Amino acid sequence: CAVGETCAPDGTCKAGDCSKLGCIFGYFCGGDLTCKPSNPAACGADADCAGAGAGFLCVNGLCTAPADQCSDQTQCQPGHKCADGKCVASCVSNADCPEGYACNANLSLCINAATPCVLTNDCGSKDLVCVDGACVPRSDGATCPPGTVWVENGCVPDQAATFTCNTEGQPGDGQQGNCAVGSICLHHNCYISCEPPNDNACNGLSFNVCKAVATSSGTHKICGSNQNLGGECDPTLGNDCPGGQVCLDGYCK
Repeated sequence: CAVGETCAPDGTCKAGDCSKLGCIFGYFCGGDLTCKPSNPAACGADADCAGAGAGFLCVNGLCTAPADQCSDQTQCQPGHKCADGKCVASCVSNADCPEGYACNANLSLCINAATPCVLTNDCGSKDLVCVDGACVPRSDGATCPPGTVWVENGCVPDQAATFTCNTEGQPGDGQQGNCAVGSICLHHNCYISCEPPNDNACNGLSFNVCKAVATSSGTHKICGSNQNLGGECDPTLGNDCPGGQVCLDGYCK
């Protein structure tokens, strides 16, 4: 909002301070009569996480450390890919995308805003709210449709990684941990190992290429494909792509 305005509980910018107008959900009225985040880690866009630490991104409304971001599509729901540490729906056309988003034809990802915005007022409907530059469905309570999460009074696509191993209290990276026999845990996810003598472990699988992958515990050979587990980039290791490119399942595109 502009100087002298407050983001009111309905998500619109209104003239005045928060002592009378109140604040959007997740914020409280501070001593200087401006809205402050109730949770210091709360965010609406990556820029909000600039002071949280190197590599932190806004994932599902919380500033998230690189170690808790995705590095590969196997950590995302089916039909999603890992783009710059976030699980994003893949697409062929706009019809494949969640409400509020459009298909980026070059990347086949739902990362374009269907209706771009700066303020909620730009959305032109009481049923929409502006979150991170996109007009998305408004929700005045913490209830959103499956596959979406509540961020700044709006329902946005769930971008969090799904980790299956090396969580609190479990064995670390590069070990079997709670993975099946023949698999190892790399960056919180189970992958089939194709280290000798299991050189043929990938044969007949959808991930049918034995690939060498570097993680915090060293280099390991696991089953992947030519569309994932690339070695060009990995936000979790601070290995980003050149400006303007997206790290998509380990490849800069």
